[in-house]
Amino acid sequence: MKKLSLALVVLVLFGTVSTFAANSSSTTISATIPPMAVVTSDLPVTAPIDITGSSTLIGTMTFATNTTGTWNIVIHSQNQGVMKGQTNIDNHYPYTVSVFLTFPSSDTLLNKVSLDTDKTATYTGGGPFSISLIADYLPATSIAPLLPPDTYRDVITVSVSSL
Repeated sequence: MKKLSLALVVLVLFGTVSTFAANSSSTTISATIPPMAVVTSDLPVTAPIDITGSSTLIGTMTFATNTTGTWNIVIHSQNQGVMKGQTNIDNHYPYTVSVFLTFPSSDTLLNKVSLDTDKTATYTGGGPFSISLIADYLPATSIAPLLPPDTYRDVITVSVSSL
């Protein structure tokens, strides 16, 4: 009887192990990564310029991308390249814009261009790149006649798209 009980216990144990071993399954996980671009900008809502100087760094933008190609950078001015007086829009403080590639190399994309119309620059490469936007202007004391007291403003929009 002991031999039969031992044989039955062994049969149950081995039978159970083989039953669980036969119940397994596999799967493959996958991910499809599309072309992507992420823009990081430190362009402030308002960028005060130094009216005693002749240029001010407005800010930088970084584009992280997983593709190689040509990027179209468009700079648009709401007031066609002049800061207009807040209380009298007939008062104008003219300026130009420069756009510099700062990463992965240094290059001038636009150099002191008037924004009387939209201006376009291109960058060709792969991976991330950064640009800096600079406002160039005359010091307020160099403009004749002197500008009337006012707050002068313009809205600049920077757009980037792939070609």
